[in-house]
Amino acid sequence: MTEQLTRKQFLTKSAKYAAAIAVGGAGINTLLRNKGNASPANATWPWPYKQLDVEHVRILGHDLFYDSTNGGGCGYGAFGAIVQALREAVGDPYTSIPSQLMYFGHGGAAEWGTLCGALNGDVVDTL
Repeated sequence: MTEQLTRKQFLTKSAKYAAAIAVGGAGINTLLRNKGNASPANATWPWPYKQLDVEHVRILGHDLFYDSTNGGGCGYGAFGAIVQALREAVGDPYTSIPSQLMYFGHGGAAEWGTLCGALNGDVVDTL
């Protein structure tokens, strides 16, 4: 037996999702317009890369998954672990990427359960 979603529940969840998109878009827009600091918008391409220690990234991902003060979850854990390891190994331009970009991924994208946060967090890292 499936549970029916009421109109009120649908509108509430839709509003949360729309707010998350608006906040994320505003944050990205701010990053792209910030020309005074090193940011992904004015970094040379391709970005530098160093081989990462898989075990270190795994432990970071585990810790960030359970980090309830910063949202936690699969997407945040996967994305944050890779970006944090790159910050430690390479530094700039990875220091200008906020891990909070992946807050929306908690519970399968704004708690809709529509996609795997671990895969979403990793795919964003490869872009």
